[in-house]
Amino acid sequence: STYNRLVRLNIGGTYYTTTEGTLLSRGENFFTPLLRGEIPTVKDDTGAYFIDRNGRYFETILDYLRHGSVSLAPHLQLDVLLTEANFYLIDLVPGFCNISEGLYTSQNWILFLERDSEHPWLFGITGVLQERKTRTNSTQEKKRIFFKEVCKVENGMIYWGDYRIYKKDCVYIWNPHQFKSESRLFLRCPKSQKFPLEISEKLVSDRLFDEHPLYLEFFRYQGLFHVKTRHPASDITKKFLPMNAQAEVLCKGLLIMHTDMSDWLLYLHSDVAFFSFNHPYMEFGDSFHKVTDSDHNR
Repeated sequence: STYNRLVRLNIGGTYYTTTEGTLLSRGENFFTPLLRGEIPTVKDDTGAYFIDRNGRYFETILDYLRHGSVSLAPHLQLDVLLTEANFYLIDLVPGFCNISEGLYTSQNWILFLERDSEHPWLFGITGVLQERKTRTNSTQEKKRIFFKEVCKVENGMIYWGDYRIYKKDCVYIWNPHQFKSESRLFLRCPKSQKFPLEISEKLVSDRLFDEHPLYLEFFRYQGLFHVKTRHPASDITKKFLPMNAQAEVLCKGLLIMHTDMSDWLLYLHSDVAFFSFNHPYMEFGDSFHKVTDSDHNR
């Protein structure tokens, strides 16, 4: 088996000895065609593969391939490390934090974790506190409950302001300055790459209202993304006014509907199903699916 075959590398004058299995332990990368002899290679007098890159940083990359974690030495710079890893086509992000991307919920939180494509060692996060509106001097003030921020990842932990998100037996969130105990987060849905929808697509609710489902139709109006709520029964449709809501794509799997009454969230968790949260009439976790021929006959 070539898995245990020894491989000697000369990275910019620094020598490393490892195995083929270690180099490919996290999937295909720069070394895949090199070890298969599919690309031209250069070997030094000792027979080691010569690669003209920074040898000091490769030690951290190799340790990640061996152990699955990244420990950045004080004398190394993160941006240089990521540049080196990118050359080898190796994604170091799982080594910084083993928290999966996707939708998490608890009694007080809805959190969406997604890697930022421009800064792959950071995480985008969306948080929702269970607060909606307040009244100040008889004036109704709407709280901004949906937002997206880039977080810092260090020592396997996500830092979001004063909050810490980390994984032990489960995933937890904790603010040491405000709370004495941590709150457990439950992964509801993995991340999906299928959003936003094509404008021509429609969604239909799995739950029935007066024996009929609720339809969501997506369209553009004056350059903005909107969604229309429709129901076969006119009196039910009026219940869901305003029928038209402006929609904002917050990230690849998350859509926010802005209405005068409230904001509500639509999250794609598979190819065909959706969750909605904070809708003024629908229940937490109500799901939708794409309209099919059978739906037209309902």
